[in-house]
Amino acid sequence: MIASPNHPADRPSSELGYPAVKPASINLSPISNAPGAKPSVVVHATGNNVVMRGKSHFATSKSATSQAAAHRNGPPLPKRAKGRLFIGMVFVAALTTGGLSIYNSLLRYTAYGEVTGRKLQIAVPWPGVIQSIHVREGDSVAAGDVIARIDSLEMRQKMEELDDQLRLQRASLSSELAMLRWEAEKIRDIRKLSQSEFYEKWSDLLWEQSRLADLTMQLDRIRPMQRQGIATVERLESLQFQVAGQQKRVEHLTVAVSALKHRSDDSPTKLDLEDRVQPTLIRIENLQAELKRTREILQQGAIRAPADGRIIRTHRFVGEYADSTTSIAELFVDGSSELVLYVPQHQVQEFPIGRVVTLHVDPINQKVKCEVRRVAMEMRTAPDALANHYRDHQSLLPIFLSPCDSDGLPSWITLGSEVRLPRSHEIDPIARLASWWNSGPQQSVCSIALPSESSGSSLSVRRISQQVKRIRYSDKTIVAKGQPSSTDLVHSETTTVATNHATEPAACAALTVTSTRSRTGSP
Repeated sequence: MIASPNHPADRPSSELGYPAVKPASINLSPISNAPGAKPSVVVHATGNNVVMRGKSHFATSKSATSQAAAHRNGPPLPKRAKGRLFIGMVFVAALTTGGLSIYNSLLRYTAYGEVTGRKLQIAVPWPGVIQSIHVREGDSVAAGDVIARIDSLEMRQKMEELDDQLRLQRASLSSELAMLRWEAEKIRDIRKLSQSEFYEKWSDLLWEQSRLADLTMQLDRIRPMQRQGIATVERLESLQFQVAGQQKRVEHLTVAVSALKHRSDDSPTKLDLEDRVQPTLIRIENLQAELKRTREILQQGAIRAPADGRIIRTHRFVGEYADSTTSIAELFVDGSSELVLYVPQHQVQEFPIGRVVTLHVDPINQKVKCEVRRVAMEMRTAPDALANHYRDHQSLLPIFLSPCDSDGLPSWITLGSEVRLPRSHEIDPIARLASWWNSGPQQSVCSIALPSESSGSSLSVRRISQQVKRIRYSDKTIVAKGQPSSTDLVHSETTTVATNHATEPAACAALTVTSTRSRTGSP
């Protein structure tokens, strides 16, 4: 009989948590009492005895031995669950990721912003169909480059109509000029006819005057002869009648010649062309000016870039109809990039004009040094892309910054990239307290977040209180007394200083100063 005193079954059941098993015994005895007989193995297990006799039972003895060993050892020992280490690693990774996410979203950055710039909406000058588009998104263009071409059937028909009207007015002018030439020829003919009539009447007048003179001479000769009785009375009277009639005829011819002379002198020698063709010329000039304007409008169908920049996006395609209120492309002007931070109003004093801060800019979280250029004059809410970093409808003041590098923003920064301001930008808390005390109202509260130092809770409020003691503004003095503790109130005549700090290394101390003294004007 062989016993195993150190077998696990010999241990108390309280150690393993399993019921105790009686120790097994092995009995080696010969099969028979004959000399030279081989022993057989008799295994006494818990509640069972397995006896193996002879060579034929050797295999059975081995299996029985293993069964006996199993009975002897009791229930199997517990095995370590598979995947427990993997589950633990996943749990730790999830906690780490969540912690980093909370840190990045709530603790790491104090303000958020975006990259903005001047964007131009390029619209068509008049409604029409887009014939061609010469740019794509991301293309760089120079001022004057053709971006697209647009065609309008109405504008082309209008120009053709004006051209037809212009040709009609030109034809009308030609007709007027032909009429004027005909009238001029007619006037010349009338003048010549008047002159010929004048000269004819004048010759008749001269003839009649000469005849009157002859008759007068005959009358003068016959009168003495009639007194002497040589000529008869009838002859004398006949000559007298002839002289009187000739005188009347000469008088009438004189009047006719004078009238013909006046008509010949008063006949126009030239036509008043300006008065006759001026209306037609004015109509032609108006049509030419309108046709020129229409051509200029049609030339605007070649839509050109108004400035150097890059195409952000295109809104229309070839063959689509566009009206004057529709933008076909959006242009980002080169050199107009700037970074905008949206900060609460109480933090504006931390960003004076000219201050240099380091910003983290997406998409590769690169650090860029920027200088504060200007501060907006109107409170706004955060854009939709940044709304999750602020409270709902929180009033924020935009701070505009530009890169300190003279070359402007790096090429990898794109429009709309998110900008983050790390917490390390915060100015000295004592300087902030001084600024508040100098410009604060009659009664106000100033809270300053002080990051804890690496030495755990060694961030001493005592040191801050000692520095506060040195801040003096003429007759106003902040006095800190007593030893700082986790919550220490220090009183003076004019000021109450409340200091709070945590005992954890990663915590932050807070210095709160409440002023109750009346302050008028700046010190």
